[in-house]
Amino acid sequence: KPVRTRACTKVKVGPKCFVCQGYGHKASECARRKNVVPSNINVVEEATVVNNTVVKTLFDSGNKQNLMTKSCHWKIEGSKLSDTSMCFRGFGGLTTKDLGFFTTDVKVANNVFR
Repeated sequence: KPVRTRACTKVKVGPKCFVCQGYGHKASECARRKNVVPSNINVVEEATVVNNTVVKTLFDSGNKQNLMTKSCHWKIEGSKLSDTSMCFRGFGGLTTKDLGFFTTDVKVANNVFR
């Protein structure tokens, strides 16, 4: 037998759009999506150096915060993590609490970011 959760009150109005948060259409069909101006995007395939250790990363130089796996933090013998209450929500609405944060210099293609 399927387990029933509380009834969704929006089921009759159609799918939810994750762009405008409205109902009745999907994000790929959203009129507001066409008004979004893409930011300057640079994909860099260069060595990334964190705490004098070369690591494989997907580094967003336009963001003040970047994510790192626990194994990468161990590899770089990372700085002590400070507590944070930040959580991340992914596909399906699942949330994950981060393990903490630290601040350090990151060198990518001869550019240093903090």
